[in-house]
Amino acid sequence: MSTKVGNSVVRSKVKRRLRDIFRKQRALMPDSSDLVLIARSSAAKAPYDKLLRDFGAVAAQAAKAKGPGAAAAGAGSEEGGA
Repeated sequence: MSTKVGNSVVRSKVKRRLRDIFRKQRALMPDSSDLVLIARSSAAKAPYDKLLRDFGAVAAQAAKAKGPGAAAAGAGSEEGGA
């Protein structure tokens, strides 16, 4: 992660948030996909909910690009909840 995102404390916070979002939304991604996340400096200031929505939108776009049945079974369910 680039130092443009912030100092080490901020970069670690962004990494933790993105890992958590990925764990919660993993089922939305197609099984045969690779994922590369590039954090921009705005990710440090973005609310968690916005990052979650943005990831969900990208995951839906990836599933659509892979075709029907590409997403894992149960993609609409969320684990844990808030």
